[in-house]
Order: sequence, then C-alpha cells, then structure tokens
Amino acid sequence: MITEQLVKLFTNVIEEYQVQKVRPSAFKDKILDHLLRLNDEDRRLRFGGTVNAGHIERYVNGLRESDIIFAIFDADLNIIGLSHFALANDNTAELAFSVDENHRGKKYGSKLFHRGILSAKILGIKEIFIQCLSENKAIRALAKAHKL
Repeated sequence: MITEQLVKLFTNVIEEYQVQKVRPSAFKDKILDHLLRLNDEDRRLRFGGTVNAGHIERYVNGLRESDIIFAIFDADLNIIGLSHFALANDNTAELAFSVDENHRGKKYGSKLFHRGILSAKILGIKEIFIQCLSENKAIRALAKAHKL
C-alpha cells in the first residue's frame, strides 16, 4: 500500500514538472531509444520521409550541445516526448518533436512546443521554422495555435 501511494505521488510530481531541458550528450541513449520506438509512420511524419534506424542514429549523434532539447519522462525515466530546436547562427531555429503513440492526447506536444518557444524567445531567436508533411495534422494544428 505504501509503495502504491509513493508511485502515485511520484507520478503526480512528474505530471506537474514534466518538461525538462536535457543536454544531448548526457541523454543520447534515451533520445535514441525514444526515436527508435516510433513506428514507421511516426518516423515518416517526424523526419519528413522514410528513415531507418541508421538514419536516426546519425541524427542523434549529430545533436549539438547548443541545440535546445526538452524531454518528458515517464515513471521509468524513459523519454516519452521530445522537442529539438536546432539553432542556426542567424538567430533562427528549426523545431521538430515527437510524442510516443501511447502518450498522445495528454497535451504533451503542446507543452513541449510552448516550453521551446519560450526558451527561444529568451535566447533572442527571431524566427522558428517547422518543416512538416502536409498530412501531419497534429504539427500543423500546434503551429497554427501558436501563430507560426
């Protein structure tokens, strides 16, 4: 009984403080694991085309410490949501993000999006770009809601 209560308490804390900024080098394995868990369609929507595990591994290895990465962790400390702002030298950034299929509908994408936008503004980023396929309704709705 006490253990169940602690798990509920811990889960409530995670829900309250769910979006965490992470350093790519410190969380490379967890980032890779999250992206590899995406099914083929989610990978296509996330990366804008068909990608294999090798492509995802190269992408993760190419993350820079200057990039802004936010993650949402579950109770087992697995990343279940991830946003990546790739910063350019001209005060612009490109945004990409993903949420595990079984954790959608909980506003995690919106929270990742909002946190990233706020950080970009604080850093003086003038423009944020989002590249997505026309059929990616979730990303298009988020961009529209945030007036991008």
